[in-house]
Amino acid sequence: MSLSLLSMITVNGSVAVDTVRLGLESDSARWFSVVKYSGYAVALGCALEAPETFHILKRWWLLRFRGENREESINEKRSWLVPAAAAGLLAIVLGIFLETYAEGRVSDLDAQLRAHESDKITAAESDASEAKTRAAKLETSNKQLGIELEKSKAENLAKERELDAAQRKTAEVQKSAAAAFTVFVRRTGERLLNIEKFAKEMKPFPRKDVEIWYTDDDPEAKKFAEDVWAGALNAWGRPVPTLRVRKPFDMVCNQIEGGQPGITVIAHDSSGYTGTNSFGVTLARNLLVFPPTWVGTPCDKLPVNKIIVNIGVRDRM
Repeated sequence: MSLSLLSMITVNGSVAVDTVRLGLESDSARWFSVVKYSGYAVALGCALEAPETFHILKRWWLLRFRGENREESINEKRSWLVPAAAAGLLAIVLGIFLETYAEGRVSDLDAQLRAHESDKITAAESDASEAKTRAAKLETSNKQLGIELEKSKAENLAKERELDAAQRKTAEVQKSAAAAFTVFVRRTGERLLNIEKFAKEMKPFPRKDVEIWYTDDDPEAKKFAEDVWAGALNAWGRPVPTLRVRKPFDMVCNQIEGGQPGITVIAHDSSGYTGTNSFGVTLARNLLVFPPTWVGTPCDKLPVNKIIVNIGVRDRM
């Protein structure tokens, strides 16, 4: 059974089969087959009647034009042509009856099919009209949304400008506050470390075993040493940095003398305190005020991954 184009309906991108139309087409095809075979039956009946009709015409011809009145012989009366002609006549009658009835059914089904197609077309036209109406409404709504969007963009732009102005004012205030704070800290001599920034910059560097010394009787040195310890801990975690009081006779390659001021960074070689990515330079770079005096010195007796930071007395203004 072939599917016509009208029997396929697209719904949401998928193909749906029109079962009503397919049913009507199937019934119409079946009754058309009855019409066809009824015609064959009529033709067969005519063929069966042909011999008998030929004999009747032959006798009529002889009687009409030759004057011979030829009666049927006993063999002609017993011939199978007689029942064949009767069967042919019956086939003709039944064939004509069935053909007439089947043609009526085909006509009725065609009428139902046309009515169904008309209903589908009407429904499709109605859906198209509704879709067109919805599209017009949607277009109007989109235009309105576009106008509102432009207004919103203008309002946002104005707010962004106000925010930029406020941020600039805030930055100026913060800059002034930072300058005032720097002056205050420099006057007091406090050493302050930006712990978060120091830890963030140190995190990607190779881990080091850090040991931090400070003078026991210097609270400022102790506090600053604690800041350095917290920065190293936040950057690497393990090994946990060591924080302790510098003992009077702590000596590493004779590098630290009692009362040495500022910051001393001792490493196996100069890579621990020179270069942008070294511990010493990163420490100095993240001081919140101008860096105090600090020195870096090598000591080949230390392991490669070992760094000692001695926090001496602070610089005096």
